[in-house]
Formats: sequence, structure tokens, C-alpha cells
Amino acid sequence: MSVQRPSPLLSLAESRQRAKELLCWSAEQRLQVHVRLCEVFDRWRSDWGLSSPDSITGNPLTDRQAEDALALQLFGLPTAVSNLGSAYSESSVAQSIAKDAWVDWRSRLETILGGDAMWDDTPVAPGWTTWNGHLKIHLPWWNGTWSLDLPAKSVQLLLGGGQASKPVDLKGLPPLVSLGKAIAEESVRLDVQFKPISLTLGQIQALRFGDVVPINHRLENPIAVEIHKEDSAMHLLCYAWLGQRDGMVAVELTQ
Repeated sequence: MSVQRPSPLLSLAESRQRAKELLCWSAEQRLQVHVRLCEVFDRWRSDWGLSSPDSITGNPLTDRQAEDALALQLFGLPTAVSNLGSAYSESSVAQSIAKDAWVDWRSRLETILGGDAMWDDTPVAPGWTTWNGHLKIHLPWWNGTWSLDLPAKSVQLLLGGGQASKPVDLKGLPPLVSLGKAIAEESVRLDVQFKPISLTLGQIQALRFGDVVPINHRLENPIAVEIHKEDSAMHLLCYAWLGQRDGMVAVELTQ
């Protein structure tokens, strides 16, 4: 007795109800979000007496590195950023002030981004950030660039309390078809593998055109049919029997 397992795929009706809406921010909306965050950054920087950082560089900073760079900027320490932690004890006044400035910066961001929305650690798959409403903003920082990965709800707050995102334009796209039909015309490379043989280096060097090399694979034994995938590895597809059709060598596929 066989038990039929439920399909992991959603039905068409379920997909209409449960699939997430595609979100795509326009260039104007992305610029608006960036300007809003820069305004908050400049106000915080001015309140703490910090000079303007250099333009965006190609050196991305983690939160820890950004906090260390802030302390370095506040007190002009001659030591390297990586050694900053050993330059001050936990009780030092300078370290305490730098920590307060960092906490204040985070607090201001949380206020305009809706609580802890921006600290969502859910990984976002590359390529989908354009369509799920996430928006990555790069801010110039001291000794590098600090980036924010904003979820859709935070972007909507910055745009003024939930402005609708730019609808996805489906005009001109081909109609949806089943997966089987979509890949039906794709080419797939198949390799037929006989039982391997062993030859010495001398035998290989002595080979000439017209030589016949007997193999150990008997005709009554099946041969392996393997599929060549994008990772360049061969994967067993099925087994087959050697034969002929219309005067050509052929294989008959079997399970």
C-alpha cells in the first residue's frame, strides 16, 4: 500500500492568497529615503560636534567598526581603530561618551524607522531585494561606509506613513506557463557511461587510427545514462541498453 504525500507546492488558489506582494521602489522614492536618513545623520553629527565624513568609500564597516570609528573621530586617537578597545578601560570617560553617542545614533534611527524594524536579521536572498521592498542605504562614515538594510515597513514610514510603492509593470512580459512547458525546449547534455577499462601509458602511446580497443562491458549489462548539470558534475539519470535504430547506434532507456 502506497501513501501519497501532499505536494510541497501551493495550489493556484493558495498562491493568490498567500503569495507576498511584489514591491519595487522608484528612483525618486529611493532618493527620498536616502535624503531623509542623511538629514537625521547630519543633525545627530552636529549635536555631537562631529565633522562631516569623507565621501562614500569602498570600505564597508560592521556595526562594531563603525562604533570604533566614531570614538576615534570624537577624540582623535592616534591608535588604530582595531586597537581602540584596549586604549580605554570600560570606566574611561572618553569611552563612555563615545558609547553614549553611538546609542543616541541608534535611538534616533529606531525612532524614525518604527522601533526595532531596521534590526531584522532575516537574511534576504540576493536578487530578491528589488522586489520584496527591502532597500539598502549606504551612508558615508569615518574610515568607510556604513549600510542599512531597511525592510519595507521602515521604507514606508520614511516615505510618509505608508506611501504605496511603485506597482510592478507586467506589460510586455510573456504569459505564465507551467514549469514543464517552460523547460520543454531546453537542451540537456546526456553522457552514456560504459564500464571503464584500464590501459598502460605505453598502450595509450602506441594507439593508432583504426585500432580497436576491446572494452569489458558486456552487451547484456545495462549502461549508465548521466545528466550534465551547471555545476559540471555528472548525476545519474537512469540506465539503458545498447542497441541500434535506423542504422545508428542508440540506447533504450530503462528504470
